[in-house]
Amino acid sequence: MNYDTTIYGDLAQSPYAWVGSLLLYIAFSLLYGQIFGKAGVPKWKAWVPVVNLWKIYNLGGFGGYWLLIGLVPIVGTIPAAIVWWIAHFRIGRNFGQTGAFVLLAIIAQLIWAAIFGLAGWTWRPQYPVRGPQPLA
Repeated sequence: MNYDTTIYGDLAQSPYAWVGSLLLYIAFSLLYGQIFGKAGVPKWKAWVPVVNLWKIYNLGGFGGYWLLIGLVPIVGTIPAAIVWWIAHFRIGRNFGQTGAFVLLAIIAQLIWAAIFGLAGWTWRPQYPVRGPQPLA
C-alpha cells in the first residue's frame, strides 16, 4: 500500500506555511495595534490571539461574546462573520469614512487594516459597546 500524500496534503506542515502564517500574524498585530492605539485601546491587546478579536467586536459596538458564538459550527459561524463585517463597517464610520470600506474588509482584510492603521484619521466613536466586556 502506498500512503503517499500530494503536495497539497503536506502544505499545512510545510515550513513555508508556518513562516507565512507567522508573517501574517505579525502584520495583522502591528496594524490592529495602530487601530487600537487610535481608539484608546492599549496596543498590546492586538498581539493576544483571542483578545484582539474580542476588541474588534467591541470597537464595532458589539459585545465580544460574538467571538464565542462564532465557535458554534455552522449555526454560529455565519452570524458571527456577518457581525464581524458590520463591526468593521462601524469602525470605518468611527474614523469618519464611508461604508465602501466594508467591502475591502470582506475581500482584503489586511489591506483594510493597513489603510485604517496607517492613515492619519481620528477616532470619533459613534457606536457604544453593548453586552458583557470581560476582556476590557
